[in-house]
Amino acid sequence: MRLRWLWGLVFVLAAGPAVGAQEEPQITLPLSDLFAYDLSLPLDTQVTSDSVGPPARWHVVYTSTHDKRVPALLTLPPGSGPFPAVIVVAGLGGDKRTDYVMATADRLAAIGIATLAVDSEYHGERRLPRRSRSMSFPTSYLNRDATIQTVIDLRRGIDYLETRSDIDASRVGFIGFSQGAMLGTPFCGMEKRVKAVCLVVGGGDFINVLPALKDNPLAARLSKMMDPVHFVGMIAPRPLLMLNAKKDELVPRAATDALYNAAREPKEIIWYDAGHVISQDPNRDPFDDMVAFMKKHLSAGK
Repeated sequence: MRLRWLWGLVFVLAAGPAVGAQEEPQITLPLSDLFAYDLSLPLDTQVTSDSVGPPARWHVVYTSTHDKRVPALLTLPPGSGPFPAVIVVAGLGGDKRTDYVMATADRLAAIGIATLAVDSEYHGERRLPRRSRSMSFPTSYLNRDATIQTVIDLRRGIDYLETRSDIDASRVGFIGFSQGAMLGTPFCGMEKRVKAVCLVVGGGDFINVLPALKDNPLAARLSKMMDPVHFVGMIAPRPLLMLNAKKDELVPRAATDALYNAAREPKEIIWYDAGHVISQDPNRDPFDDMVAFMKKHLSAGK
């Protein structure tokens, strides 16, 4: 099967401040306050069978902040568990059923690891008319809000995994693709329950890398709350694996280098001889690297 890997980033970047934006008093808050939520918030989970498999899949919907209902797809390996689990987030335009997400779930299920693939804000079942699915750049307050919402939604995903007797919530990893890697970096930086992190064709420090963002006061302010470069260092001492493309036509090399340099040990980066769709490398399969990484860091103690 040839994967469609639709991770394309659309660089539709505002050249100036948002319409109606005004000078505001500068208030410094801990970054953690942006992504905090009430732990007592009920999940009100609905779970229905999606496929008997193997592997078995379950359509899950749970409640996040702002009364958002978050759709996800839970894939379980054969057996009774408790299984380690990986939260998976697709790239721009993708969702929990996109082929590379499903392939990731199948490969991990084959080695006894469950996955929870979550629809980001404005993606999959959450898609809305007149709402762009490109949301990981500091170009609007709407993008800021969608980023914060998605990060909290992912944290709530771990809350859901903790309710299941067939999941070992002490062994949770994360895999994010492209925009999903950019959204997942603040999630993993803030969420210490994630034990192993894989960022696929992601980048950071876009305020300095992309010319369209320079000298944009709004982008400068919002980047401090959104850009992965401010969060990736918080992942340590948990292991980080970055998978990136030598010929990436969408994420500049400078953005990848900035993100990797801001990360702390233990960290590793693998470069593929391909463009943004790194599965097109004829000599190395990124799925093999993802699976080996998660097996190494999540399967101990089974």
